[in-house]
Amino acid sequence: MHKGIADITISDLSFRSGVKAHIFVSWLHPFKEQKLIVIGEKKMIVFDDIVSEGKLTCYNHKIDILEGNFEILYKDKGNLIEFEMSEPLKNECDEFIRCIENRVDPRTGGENGLQVLKILEACHASLNKKGTPKRVRI
Repeated sequence: MHKGIADITISDLSFRSGVKAHIFVSWLHPFKEQKLIVIGEKKMIVFDDIVSEGKLTCYNHKIDILEGNFEILYKDKGNLIEFEMSEPLKNECDEFIRCIENRVDPRTGGENGLQVLKILEACHASLNKKGTPKRVRI
């Protein structure tokens, strides 16, 4: 809608470990969603930042593979995982102060920050090239 501003972006990330990630962002999207979904071999975790209660849910989905590669998916209702709600920026500031006071390395250091910046830079470069994939070594 606006020249120079992406209305929608889709980023597909593949890591050397075999882990894959998919990020969908749209300021035009009719639904306000802020979800992080992690799918593993045995379970799935969903973090929904929009809901006020039950933000974190674990699903024990199961797939049976029958003869002829026929698959049956058994969906689980999900189990809520309780956790202490806190302010992320305050947590970051507390961690910074803890590291200064105790002269220890942060849980997430500069190397992690550099990796995130490389990924964001690659996504931006791909966007500027009309979606041409950009590889980045991390």
